[in-house]
Amino acid sequence: RQPLTQRGSLPKRGIGEEMIESVQVESVSVPVSDQDQAKEFYMNTLGFELLVDNTWREGMRWSEVAPQNSATSMMLVSWSACMLPSMYRVIVLATDDLQAIHEKLLAKGIDFELPPTETPRGMQAMFRDPDGNALMLWEHVVAHAQDVKSKESALGT
Repeated sequence: RQPLTQRGSLPKRGIGEEMIESVQVESVSVPVSDQDQAKEFYMNTLGFELLVDNTWREGMRWSEVAPQNSATSMMLVSWSACMLPSMYRVIVLATDDLQAIHEKLLAKGIDFELPPTETPRGMQAMFRDPDGNALMLWEHVVAHAQDVKSKESALGT
């Protein structure tokens, strides 16, 4: 899988002095109440790929999904009592065409808490999975040095 930044879709970020260069986010655990329902939603509604789905220890099923070509996957977990579904997290899904995805999800009956909204860093829209986990679609805006300069001039700075 190739990250969006390598495909030229997302702005490159600066690297701080303390950056650990050999580390990448590979997966995120997403607490769900029903792994079958969650798997169905992510695969059939959002079109994610099923990467892993098996039991590796009694009572501990491993279900992992990801958007096609994504560098990061989501582990749909239900085995930890301390990981409650929808508790204070937002999963950000980067896209190059938020409007098209928004229209497809509306057609599938998805309600958006935040409809497509322009922000200084790009267009965003938010909806929830069946367990209440927030998913934010984000179409990044790539700022160019000349754009910043012209905005500063317009502001009189």
